[in-house]
Amino acid sequence: MKIKILGAGETGKFLAQQLSQKQHKITLIDESESLLTELSEVLEVAIVCGNGAEAAVLSEANTDDAELFMALTNDAHVNLIAASLAKSLGARKTIAKVTVPIQQSQQTFDYGKHFQIDYLFSSEQLTAAELGKYFTSPEATGIEQIGRGRIKVQWVDVDPRCKLLDQPIHQLALPDRVRICVIHREEETIIAKGNHSLQVGDQVALFGEQNQVENLAKTLQADKRQNETKRITIYGGSDYGFCMAQQLSEKRFKVRLIEKDAERCAFLSKHLPHTAVIHGDGRSLNLLKEEQVSGSDFYIGATLNDEDNIMACLQADSLAVKHVIPIVHDADNLRIMSRNLNQFGFRTTVSPKLVNQADILRFVDSKELHHVGFLSHDVELVQFTLREGAQVAGKRVRDIDWPKACSLITFLRNEAVIVPDGHDQILPGDALYAVILEEAGKPLRNLLTR
Repeated sequence: MKIKILGAGETGKFLAQQLSQKQHKITLIDESESLLTELSEVLEVAIVCGNGAEAAVLSEANTDDAELFMALTNDAHVNLIAASLAKSLGARKTIAKVTVPIQQSQQTFDYGKHFQIDYLFSSEQLTAAELGKYFTSPEATGIEQIGRGRIKVQWVDVDPRCKLLDQPIHQLALPDRVRICVIHREEETIIAKGNHSLQVGDQVALFGEQNQVENLAKTLQADKRQNETKRITIYGGSDYGFCMAQQLSEKRFKVRLIEKDAERCAFLSKHLPHTAVIHGDGRSLNLLKEEQVSGSDFYIGATLNDEDNIMACLQADSLAVKHVIPIVHDADNLRIMSRNLNQFGFRTTVSPKLVNQADILRFVDSKELHHVGFLSHDVELVQFTLREGAQVAGKRVRDIDWPKACSLITFLRNEAVIVPDGHDQILPGDALYAVILEEAGKPLRNLLTR
């Protein structure tokens, strides 16, 4: 696949490295000649030096034959202009990294439509969505967030009093667009189909829109703790912390946000009416004791500085906070943290770079099933972007002969997140997400790539 990447910063460099290793033809565009020269010595990429917001530079990079153009600089306005120009020059699909305000204003003004850009994303919102899965299900396995947090995954235990027992799933009056996709029954793992039924003692995985999943979970009477108010403390009022606080503005979350900068605190207080904003240093043990942070269910390090995030989380762990999670930006820091989570006492780490990569890779044509994560030790979540000419393209979900040990649980079509029913069609460009057992991997790949 011919891919042009504007911006040789951390995200652009990381994606160029990953994609060039998979035999994609990468052209990297940036204004820094020294950075491009350095990268070209270690990566198999073509380089073009210049301002990506200029048509002449994009033409030099042969953007007219690009199958995918990604504008990933730290300047959202350059990204919008560059991606728009690339589309006009002939790029088949364009992606632009934007700021939180631009992303959030999409509801009132469609920047993507105005600039003819296929997909806009905010790194901060994607990261906040990734963290959100831990807030709603602290024991969740390490799967990537789907659809910017709009799709929830939840395991529940079927209660003996459940009224949905011993009936075929296809006959159950389930909430709209919610799937029961996996059943653990004693030593057996079942990828749920319409003819399966629920039994007492089953543990089931639910997929769907968050509120609908929680409604079904209540019906199954499984997770008695799901309505408990969770106490969350965020250190850092950057856009990462801001987005998290926004997403948690519900009654079942009690959120405090600690920020060192007084002016930023004023902004946060104005725009986060349901969040307690504290002016102070989240690395200060005295402050954390004074604010009784030890009573928090979560402490999140969300500044732009890795060292500050890690130190603040170490302090919170020393106060026995239940779950401690730092955001880690630098690849070297992430490598060290990931190998030593238990020693540091961290629940996990979250990398904006990896979150961005997972979101963007669904636009990359490939014959491979992309591993997203494990729901349990034997159930894998995989993603595949359907290509032009695929035999199943244009077919309804119910008319496709899916492998037995596989279940399609959602698909993304640009900005739309769809939990399918049997009448939905899948189209070229859709990013399909499925749960599979190991034996379904090859048959599923063959089905989707024929």
